[in-house]
Amino acid sequence: RSVVAVPRVQARFMSDAAAGEGTAAQPKSFFDKLPRDPNYEGFTGVVRYYLPTNDKFVVFVVSNYAAVIGFFMWKSAAADAEAKRNAPPPEYPDFAKELSKLA
Repeated sequence: RSVVAVPRVQARFMSDAAAGEGTAAQPKSFFDKLPRDPNYEGFTGVVRYYLPTNDKFVVFVVSNYAAVIGFFMWKSAAADAEAKRNAPPPEYPDFAKELSKLA
């Protein structure tokens, strides 16, 4: 087999053997070390390892949405309470002065 010069840009998208570059094996990433369901590939395999049935997956997704919405509702309520605490006290009219002006 003859060695063919491949531009670097093209070599990035090719496998090591096809690009003719003998690079060392890359260390496994965090994602590659996670356990997987053998019936699925990639991210779906990892998710299905922990949530094997559809109902568990749906509960997981809905509870995450509820947690995010609840967090922002709590944060908004805390900001409103802080604004009320820092607001100046209301000014009430002095009815005695108002009545004395009429007399």
